[in-house]
Amino acid sequence: PKKDMLYQVDRFMEAFDVRAKEEKGNLEVKEVDEDGFELVKRKSRKMRGSVAPKITEIKQKKRKEPVVNFYRDQKRLQQAKKLALLRQKFEEDRQRIAEMRQNRKFKPY
Repeated sequence: PKKDMLYQVDRFMEAFDVRAKEEKGNLEVKEVDEDGFELVKRKSRKMRGSVAPKITEIKQKKRKEPVVNFYRDQKRLQQAKKLALLRQKFEEDRQRIAEMRQNRKFKPY
């Protein structure tokens, strides 16, 4: 059974190669119009509108960017820095608002 299957697979692949060569030969035939100019045609429509090339380009772009926070502790440290900065800004805003309230005077006219 294994030899028979190998034989069938070999025959199929040979037939496939022959068909592929014929199709490739058909594509390479250049058609000439009555003026002597070669007609230009598409070779294949398989990739037309395909998303595959775009996805590979996106993956390559993502790989080029270095990873900033690879380790967990780096991420935690960055979050702590952001939180400290936010707290500092909050305190500055609180003081500024308090100063504005003190400087405010009643001006009816």
